[in-house]
Amino acid sequence: MEIIKKVFGEMLNNCYIIFDAESRDAYVIDPGYEAEEIAGIIAEKKLGLKGIILTHFHYDHSDACDELRALTNAPVFIHEADEAMYTGHADITINDGHIFNLGREIINAVHAPGHSDGGICLVAPESKVVFTGDTIFPTSTGFIIFDSCSAEVMGATIRKLDKILPDDYTIWPGHRESVNMEYVRKHNKEYNNYLQGKILTNRIKQKSVYLYTLVSNAINELRFRKKQQPAEDIAYLDSVLTYIRNAETFEDLEDIGTELTENGILTKPTAKEKSKKINIKPYEYTTASGRRILVGRNNKENDILTFKTASEKDIWLHTKDIPGSHVILFTDGIAPTEEEISEAASLAAFHSKARRSRQTPVPVDYVPVKYIIKPHSAKPGSVRFTHNKTVYAAPKKPEKNTKF
Repeated sequence: MEIIKKVFGEMLNNCYIIFDAESRDAYVIDPGYEAEEIAGIIAEKKLGLKGIILTHFHYDHSDACDELRALTNAPVFIHEADEAMYTGHADITINDGHIFNLGREIINAVHAPGHSDGGICLVAPESKVVFTGDTIFPTSTGFIIFDSCSAEVMGATIRKLDKILPDDYTIWPGHRESVNMEYVRKHNKEYNNYLQGKILTNRIKQKSVYLYTLVSNAINELRFRKKQQPAEDIAYLDSVLTYIRNAETFEDLEDIGTELTENGILTKPTAKEKSKKINIKPYEYTTASGRRILVGRNNKENDILTFKTASEKDIWLHTKDIPGSHVILFTDGIAPTEEEISEAASLAAFHSKARRSRQTPVPVDYVPVKYIIKPHSAKPGSVRFTHNKTVYAAPKKPEKNTKF
């Protein structure tokens, strides 16, 4: 078996073209991007494409399928448990034990649910390789942060695969580099925890890593493209990174993901995703004097707080030239004291990129809400304002009087 690996997209996905050197039979595994480039390689190598195989339905592994299918007339294969979630056209649904013939070599499809209900691994005993999709990586296992995921099921899958994959088998994962199974068993803590029957429950960390990686790669891509006016886009994504870092619950991260989907950063929204609404649950605090303060958890919530929740006499605060949350100090029409402004400013600094920097005190702009405007076609959370004043505050969250 010959293997061509191509890395595409904001999530640095591995797409594989596998072929038999003698017969020129070939398959493509997980084409998430660049259908024309993949088709070009197949034509250049004079390969006979027998099919397009999806290890699971997620967009970063499948978005180029329909276009590649149209260019090559090759059928698309997907496990039957993922067919309903797949937004493209699947020609053939498969089950555990399905056999793909590549020249004289046999490739076995092994049902590997956990990251998705219909996840599969492709095992080629003769070549001692396994295409693991998003099930096994060199030092981690597949995320369990989506609706179709299950830590319990992932554990069962890992234990099943461990019995059939010898140390000298090489894994070719959906992301990151290839290693042998001996390396996985020595260095993959998550893999070994699953083998011991431990259930991974740190979904917050996984979701944070997933979103942070995606947004960081999107920023790098914008800088690489050198678009005419990338500054606003980069500033927006930089603010999203701050919300990801500062998120305190899985729901916070879910809402950030919804915002990214709506703005075309995460993926093209499906009908279900378009109907999904962000839960408006800003962080809520009370000053020592009893005044209410609300803090946005993401850019969309910032817009709602500033332009729908607050009144024109309430005070808006934001770190000066530093990504962070919109903070609203409710005044009930009574001018706030310096102490109240100071408390709100400390919260603005805490819910910003400055929280983890050594910069202190942090400059914080404040102004009555009536002086805040939303520019036409501006990104979520982006505003302009006049009549502002600036105070300096240390990032601090009250130990008491805090609600979520």
